[in-house]
Amino acid sequence: MMKIQERCCQGLSASSASQRRTVEADTNVAMSRLLDIAAEMEKAGILPTFTRPPGY
Repeated sequence: MMKIQERCCQGLSASSASQRRTVEADTNVAMSRLLDIAAEMEKAGILPTFTRPPGY
């Protein structure tokens, strides 16, 4: 993320491919954490049983 911010400050734009990789990485981290929280809540009896999506 910092590279994109630096390029914007210099008046340059980041490539869409670079932005896409950053968004995909951030999304994967967030999704993984959310699924971990859901599993903890399920274990505590707060949520019903759920199945993780493939790849997580």
